[in-house]
Amino acid sequence: TNSDMAIYDRIEVLKGATGLMSGSGDPSATVNMVRKRPTAEFAGAATLGAGSWDNYRGEVDVAGPLNASRTVRARLVGAYQDKHSYLDRYTQQKSVAYGIIEADLTPVTLLTAGFTHQDYKPRGSTWTGFPVLLADGSRTDFPTSWNPATDWSRRDMQNTTLFAALEHTFANEWEIKINANQLRSKHDSVLGSASGGNPAPVTGEGAYFFMGKYKGDRRQSTVNVDASGPFTAFGRRHEAMLGYSHSSAKQDGPVYESVYPPVEGSYFDWRGQYAEPAFIRLGNDNDSTRQSGLYGALRLRPLDALSVIVGARVSNYRQDQDRTFFDSGTARIQSRIEENNVITPYAGIVYDLDKTWSLFGSYTSIFAPQSNRDVNRNFLAPVRGKGVETGVKAEFLEGRVNASAALYQVRQSNVASYVGSVNGEEAYQAIDGITSRGVEVEVTGEVAKDVKLSAGYTYAHIRDADGKQVFSTMLQTTQPAHLVRVQGSWRLPASLDKITVGGGINWQSGYYGNIWNPAIEDYSRIEQGSYALVNLMARYEISKNVTASLNVNNLLDKKYMTGLGLFQTGFYGEPRNVMFTLRTKF
Repeated sequence: TNSDMAIYDRIEVLKGATGLMSGSGDPSATVNMVRKRPTAEFAGAATLGAGSWDNYRGEVDVAGPLNASRTVRARLVGAYQDKHSYLDRYTQQKSVAYGIIEADLTPVTLLTAGFTHQDYKPRGSTWTGFPVLLADGSRTDFPTSWNPATDWSRRDMQNTTLFAALEHTFANEWEIKINANQLRSKHDSVLGSASGGNPAPVTGEGAYFFMGKYKGDRRQSTVNVDASGPFTAFGRRHEAMLGYSHSSAKQDGPVYESVYPPVEGSYFDWRGQYAEPAFIRLGNDNDSTRQSGLYGALRLRPLDALSVIVGARVSNYRQDQDRTFFDSGTARIQSRIEENNVITPYAGIVYDLDKTWSLFGSYTSIFAPQSNRDVNRNFLAPVRGKGVETGVKAEFLEGRVNASAALYQVRQSNVASYVGSVNGEEAYQAIDGITSRGVEVEVTGEVAKDVKLSAGYTYAHIRDADGKQVFSTMLQTTQPAHLVRVQGSWRLPASLDKITVGGGINWQSGYYGNIWNPAIEDYSRIEQGSYALVNLMARYEISKNVTASLNVNNLLDKKYMTGLGLFQTGFYGEPRNVMFTLRTKF
């Protein structure tokens, strides 16, 4: 739903397959976006920003008590952004509103309710990227600003979420939490993108458009109840958790005909001007998804230095699609995937070598239903697999610095592999025997006084059953084998302590895409070579409550592709850009 960060207090990342908590697990991570909460004291903040390509943004954040006893508290957040882009003709307007109220019903019972509303209006939106190969098989070399989209191409989206929660703590330290959310998401897309074909090297002829219209109204309701707390067994204190979750979603929308007219004249003269066609409505599309699960976990401490975690979830999943057409000669498309009583076990162990070092290991199974469809528009079977991980963690400088190193292996089946498009929609096939092995090393924290550092290295080796590279949905864009990220900040000493400087380097090895090559009438493997992006930051404390900061991204103005292969196209990343931000507290 393209959530704006203005409404969140922090982002938590739980790495590894997370089937225990989420039911459908993926061998990567779960991202927990924690919303901002009200404060017992009145507090406010405002932010104004201006950056490259007419990027302007403002935020307001106000929180505080609503009664004298401070048992009722509230917070309101608003944001608005109007920006252009490094891409020619692309603009975006975004507005965000967020409100939350907390009420202490008793000293141990908390009731929370609120809403979020986000509205996006982009223009000049691409459907896919630009052609990667010319008709003779040579590489294209467009400017970074090249936009294949028409002037009228858009992806409008509006999201509204209502949420409520009740938390109660018992005298025995057990807690029960009930959460309910309802999301309504509307999207209205009319897309035109000069992305198809392979232009001739000299004349530029031979390209064509992807054009389509998509609308949808999606409603999703989620309820989660869980209880957790300590218990005593065999003379030792342990923890237990038990929960139930249910989620249902329904999306309705019309189905329109997609068209693929040729680009008239030379593709190299394309400037986004093309009349918007009248898209013919063909029928209706109705999708629904329902998922529920009962889960539980035990965190046992058989020894002071040893923790054992065991858990499982029993999941039920059902996904339906019903596409009907006005033309009686066009067959109705119905597809269903239903999985009942799928057990997702999890086991983990942590052993403290001393106060600094700990060893850990984990095992989990993977169950991940997917919305990808085959050439007949049927859903692919859920991804299944198993994952294991082992490693070491450490805590230095009285907890100010954390470090970890891990080895992992994941085996999966029914992984979606892109095979082409059918009537403008992506089509996939399921492949088995996908094995991912890798290493991850991280160090984060305050390594010295007023010096903060975050550094990490990741290696991922992914192959199919025959030992060949995999071009699945996960690898269709940017999946390098090696990734290094280093960033930090330093608050200057003595009389310069109002100044903080920082920066970072993100380096990744090359990655590949399978692109149809008309010169050989077969696929060619195209590489985006390794590259590094350098970013800088400076912040100055004008006063106790006012700061000014300057961020420079892609300092060396590196030209690189962030995507390669989807619909035989590519995408460029952002060139050098700057953002100036003024923040004040009140």
